[in-house]
Amino acid sequence: MHGVEDTIGGRTSEREPEQDPTPESLFRQQYVRLSRTAMLLVDSPQLAEEIVQDAFAELVARWDRVDHAKAIPYLYRSVVNGGRASLRRLRTARAHVPDTPGPGLNAESELLRRARDEQIRAAVMKLPRRQRQVIVLRFFSDLSLSDVAEALNIRPTAVAVATQHALRTLRSVGQEFL
Repeated sequence: MHGVEDTIGGRTSEREPEQDPTPESLFRQQYVRLSRTAMLLVDSPQLAEEIVQDAFAELVARWDRVDHAKAIPYLYRSVVNGGRASLRRLRTARAHVPDTPGPGLNAESELLRRARDEQIRAAVMKLPRRQRQVIVLRFFSDLSLSDVAEALNIRPTAVAVATQHALRTLRSVGQEFL
């Protein structure tokens, strides 16, 4: 069998299929495609490049444990997971941009808001670890129930139960903010 057609940058080229790829050969063959995929996920060329480089760095670090025949799907999975994580971090960072006092807000109302925010943070920090994780991911990171379950490697029903317990605890200490 001679080769497999591969389209890169609009050009078609012939290349020999690899029996046992190396990280270097995978980089040469897949970098552009993976970068395009990452770019579509995160809409930032710099962030996309970083995600792809991280995926390859992870592949190299785990090369002796990765099934070489499944290295390409491994890379795509790493890029997708990296893109999701980056978007999550971005969403969290944007959600926590300090509010600037608008018209009608004065220094006193700003102090009251900050005091309330500190009360919320202190109450959440007193929760048991699992409940704290669920509350932070659901309400502060704005993840769906299924995304929280996946992130914590637990069932969605466990997320729902932990959320109920955490909210009950927060309400019992007088935190009417949720």
